[in-house]
Amino acid sequence: MRGRAGFIKGDGIRIIDRVARYAVAAILILPAVRSSVSTRKFESPDKQTVVIVSDANNGKSIPGSRIEFRNAAGRILLAKSYVSRDAEHDFGIQTGRWTGDSQFFVFSMHGSGGHQPWHIPTFVYSRGQNRITSLDDKFGPVTGAFKLLPSDSLETFVISNGETLGKMIVISLTHECH
Repeated sequence: MRGRAGFIKGDGIRIIDRVARYAVAAILILPAVRSSVSTRKFESPDKQTVVIVSDANNGKSIPGSRIEFRNAAGRILLAKSYVSRDAEHDFGIQTGRWTGDSQFFVFSMHGSGGHQPWHIPTFVYSRGQNRITSLDDKFGPVTGAFKLLPSDSLETFVISNGETLGKMIVISLTHECH
């Protein structure tokens, strides 16, 4: 005997039961996919500090990253996550490099949202200050890869004063981020 929706009586319960089972399976399986993590390490030249970057695989081409700065004994000095709750606004660390004297770690990121593909947020960790400084906040949106120069300086491109193309700047890390 068929009911109002065209189901045989009792099928509605079986369908609801099947949907509930799939929902439970999704709840159990999806967090496992979300928590797939790969790790990269960047040891300072003097071997006193290690940067650990953990990339959370969220199914996007750019995984969200968590960065930890640890001393030689393994104690966490500073940690910051760039993983969003919705996995739509993650930032993944693409490149990271220590300066020759081990005082600064420079890293750049890309966003998973794809809204500003020209934008390359770039940050500097100061070991002496134990803090992260955003170059975007100090100089304007970074639009190019960075290049470390001798004597704790770096070269990159930024947009400032309403320009449409980035201009090259050289930044003294010792003066700007210490």
